[in-house]
Amino acid sequence: ALTRTWFMTTSPRNPAKIRQELELLSRFDGRNWWEKDQQGLRIHQLQFAQLLAESDFFEGTISSRYPDLSARDRLRAPQMLGFVYIANDVLHITPAGWQLIRGESIRDLFLRQMLKWQFPSWQHGGNPKTRWRYQKFLEGGVHPFRETLRVALELEGITKHEIALFLLPALTPQAFNRAVDKIREFRHELQSISGLRPRREFLQQVYESELQRIYAEDIRLGRIGIRETPAEGGRELQHFIHTKGRNLQDYADAVMRYFRYTGLFTLRGNRLVVSNVMKARQLLAVDLPLRTDYENVATFYEYLGNPSIPQLPWETPSELQARLEQLSSEIKNLSTALGRPTPQPPERPLLDLCHWMENQISSLRLELLRQRWDIEEVTRFYTDILRRRVPVPSLFMEWNTWRAFLRLNHYCSLRPNFSLDLE
Repeated sequence: ALTRTWFMTTSPRNPAKIRQELELLSRFDGRNWWEKDQQGLRIHQLQFAQLLAESDFFEGTISSRYPDLSARDRLRAPQMLGFVYIANDVLHITPAGWQLIRGESIRDLFLRQMLKWQFPSWQHGGNPKTRWRYQKFLEGGVHPFRETLRVALELEGITKHEIALFLLPALTPQAFNRAVDKIREFRHELQSISGLRPRREFLQQVYESELQRIYAEDIRLGRIGIRETPAEGGRELQHFIHTKGRNLQDYADAVMRYFRYTGLFTLRGNRLVVSNVMKARQLLAVDLPLRTDYENVATFYEYLGNPSIPQLPWETPSELQARLEQLSSEIKNLSTALGRPTPQPPERPLLDLCHWMENQISSLRLELLRQRWDIEEVTRFYTDILRRRVPVPSLFMEWNTWRAFLRLNHYCSLRPNFSLDLE
C-alpha cells in the first residue's frame, strides 16, 4: 500500500531523548554516512549503533544481526524535525540540531521546528528514491502541527482515536476542515452509546470503515500484503486493516507526546488540549507558506534547520516587556502564598529573563502543589491508571509515583524522566 496519511515518528517515544541521541550522532558530522570498510560493513553506522548500545540512556533495541539498520532508524526523528540531514552521502547537523545539543531554549526550538514541519518534505515526497510511496502528499500539502492546533482550539481538544481516524488522513487544510465535522459527528454517536463493550464495538466499526475508505485504491488493486507478519490465507484484508489501524494509533500516541513537548499542548482527561489559547491564536495568525523546494535536500534543510525561523509572535520587545510584567506579578503572588521572599531577577536579555521567570514559576507552583497534594488522593489515582481511565497509562503511572515520593518527602534528589508542563 502507498502512504496515505501524515505521521509522527514513533522512536524515540520520549522526544527528550532526541537530544541525547543527537549528541552521540554529532561525532559523525561531516562524515560519509554510507562509507564501508574492506568487508563491506558501514563504518560510521556501526560505530553509532555501538555508541547507542553502550549509553546509559538508550531504551531502544539494537539489532544484533543488522545494527546498521538500527542506526539508520534513529535518524528518522531528527531528520523529520530538521536537526540532521544527509546530502551526497555526508551527514550534517543543522544549526537547529546544534542548538538542541547545547540545550538552549528547547521548548521554543521544538515549537519552531514543529511549525515548519510539513508534508510533503524531503523525506516524504522529495527524495526521488522514495517518491513513489507518497503520491497523495504531492497532490496536497499541509503543516500538521499548525492544523492540529487549529482543530484542537475549535473542538476544545482531541483524543488519540480522533487524531488517528480523522486528522492523520488529512493532507490539506481543507481536509482538516472536513475532519472537524466528522469528529463532532463521531462524538455525538459515541456519546449515545452506553456500556464499555458496545462502545468498543462501535470504535472498531469506525476504524474499519475509515480505513476501507483511506486505502480503497490499494484494496481494489490488491496491495494489501504485510511484509513483516504475513496473514493466513483468506484473511489478508482483515489483517491489513488491523495492522493499519494499530499503526495509526501508534502515530496518534506519538503525536500527543511530541506535540506536548512544544509546551503548547497538554493533556486534560483523555484529550490533547491547547495549554495557552492566546499564544495559539497568535501563531495561527502568522503567515507560514509551504515550502515547494523540498526536492533539494540542502536548500530545504537550510530552511528547516534554521532555529530562528519563524519568529514567534511573543518575542518582539514590546510583547516581551508585557510578558515580564505578567510573570513578575505571578512570581510575587506565588511567593506570598508560600510565605517566602520574592526571588530577585538577574540581569539578562529580555527573552532569557522571560525563560528564567518561567522556570521560577514552575518551581514555585510545584512547591505549592506539593503542599496541597493529599497522599490518599495520590493512592486512589492508581486505580484510575490500572483501569486505564487515563490516556497514557505508563506516563501517568510514572507521574503519580513521582508525585507520591514528592508528597512523602523522603528523598535526596528526585528527577522525573518526563517533561513537566504547567498542568
